[in-house]
Amino acid sequence: MITNFEIYAEILLRKGVNLQKGQYLSVSCPVEGSKFMQILSEVAYKLGACYVEIEFFDPLQDQIRYQNCLLEYSESYPEYLVKKKINMANDKVALLKFNPGIIPTVEFDSRIKVNSIKGMNNALKPYTQIKRTKTFNSCSTVLPTRYWASQVFPDLSGDEAYAALWNLLFQIAQCELDNPLDYWENHISSINERRNYLNDLHLTKLHIIDDQSDFTVELPNNHVWVGGCEHTVEGLRCMPNFPTEEIFTACSKYGINGKVHSSKPFIYQNEIIDDFYLIFEKGKIVKAYASVGQRTLNALLNLEEGTRYCGEIALLPGSTIISKTNTIFKNTLLDENAACHMAIGCAYPINISESLIYSATDFETHGINFASIHCDFMFGKEDTTVVGMDEHNQEIQLIQNGKWMF
Repeated sequence: MITNFEIYAEILLRKGVNLQKGQYLSVSCPVEGSKFMQILSEVAYKLGACYVEIEFFDPLQDQIRYQNCLLEYSESYPEYLVKKKINMANDKVALLKFNPGIIPTVEFDSRIKVNSIKGMNNALKPYTQIKRTKTFNSCSTVLPTRYWASQVFPDLSGDEAYAALWNLLFQIAQCELDNPLDYWENHISSINERRNYLNDLHLTKLHIIDDQSDFTVELPNNHVWVGGCEHTVEGLRCMPNFPTEEIFTACSKYGINGKVHSSKPFIYQNEIIDDFYLIFEKGKIVKAYASVGQRTLNALLNLEEGTRYCGEIALLPGSTIISKTNTIFKNTLLDENAACHMAIGCAYPINISESLIYSATDFETHGINFASIHCDFMFGKEDTTVVGMDEHNQEIQLIQNGKWMF
């Protein structure tokens, strides 16, 4: 009998990363996922993978570095790792990355953490440029861990919480359906239809309102809505994130004004920021307050000039397969697909219809934000209303009280 673990693995490989026969597959996974990796590897080989590489990692390693690395070495990032990533991208190796949810937080020297992030982002710029030009198929998803499960289900025992998180993930992935692969095919098609409709509208601005937020977002003239899936330069389809519900595009760098209040916790570098709001003036975040995680929010906004601006706006209904679980996962990849959201930091080149050189100058020329990071935070709720304005200044209702209007 096929288990949900096998079904989940097949969904990820066939609909997520879209593994091709004869392709190399590289999987990044927390050490706790070793048993599931055996199942996934078996499925991958049966689907035609010629070689499966599993890179196990300890989710605590970064925090150990923040606690113990000498400050003078804290910006170092190995050149051999950069070369490996670039070589894999050039060889079009399929990538599947598992996120461990959240991990325990510890006290550390914030200077070491800031330097470490800057050093890594700077070293990886050549790889990041290749990755964002979509030369290879990739997918990021989640893998339940016992610590993460204990934070989502604090009232359950360790084993019960761990099993409950896996079962919830199977529910989200629709593993219990007779044909979950068909479900995801239809789901992607539905997102694609709405994406095409939004692109046909040629919107210039969005006005977003709920009981805590009221703000406007101007859109670049050459913006493109993307969602459901992406395609490599050779036309190979993949889902950058699994699961996915969002339809997103780029913001005009200097075109956001008003107040945005969060609707779910936001995880940055494994630290929780919650119940926060941002005030925008001409695109710039001029004020930020968080009931939880103020120091972390300040560190993010002050990381560089580009983290005072936003690069993405994403629309979703108030009810999704994830929001229906009535669960706060404390994990951005899942929680962002339960609500409308924005991204602090870099815009994506795929959201502009023209070819871009991956540089601050070219992004500025096209009116979008450039930064070394891209961090999603959620604001959408059941009462969120989104009104679009087209090039003829006609208002078009897109979402009303959390429901699509088209």
